[in-house]
Amino acid sequence: MKKKSSILYSSIMLLGMALLLNACGSTKNIPANTATITQAIDSSKWKFTVNDVMPQYGTSRPANGNYDVVLSNNKLTVYLPYFGRAFSGADILSGTGPLNFTSVDFTTDKLQNKKGQWTITIKTNDYREVQTMSFSFYSNGRANLSIIMSNRSPISYTGTVEAVK
Repeated sequence: MKKKSSILYSSIMLLGMALLLNACGSTKNIPANTATITQAIDSSKWKFTVNDVMPQYGTSRPANGNYDVVLSNNKLTVYLPYFGRAFSGADILSGTGPLNFTSVDFTTDKLQNKKGQWTITIKTNDYREVQTMSFSFYSNGRANLSIIMSNRSPISYTGTVEAVK
C-alpha cells in the first residue's frame, strides 16, 4: 500500500514539473529590433497580434486563432475576440462580434516615455461600440491593449507588435 502511494505521489510530481516547464517556455516569436518597432509606430504602420485575452470577469485565456489590430494607410482594422457582459443598448443582434470592424475616422494620441515604452490611445468616431483603445508597446516587441466599450464590459489583451510592410 505504501509503495502504491509513493508511486502515485512521484507520478503526480513528475506531471506537475512537466506542466510547469512547459508553461515557462515561450513559443511566441517576439521581434527584438527596437528601431523597426519605433519606425512602425512613428509611421502608424503596425500590427498588434493577440496572445492572451483577459476579460473583466472570469479568467484569462489564450487566443485560439489569428486575432489582431492593424493600423496602416489611415485605416484601423480590428478583429478581436470578445468575452464579457452586454448592457442595455448593446448591438447584440448584428451577427458579428463587437470587436470586428474597420474604421477610417479616428484620432490617435502617441506618447513615448524615457524607457522607450509607447502609449497609444485610439478613439473611433465612426464606430459607436468602442470608446477608447489604449495600447502599450514595449521596445522588445511585447504589447498590451485595453478597450473601453460603450455598452459592454471592458476587456484587455496581451500580445506582440510588429511593423506592417
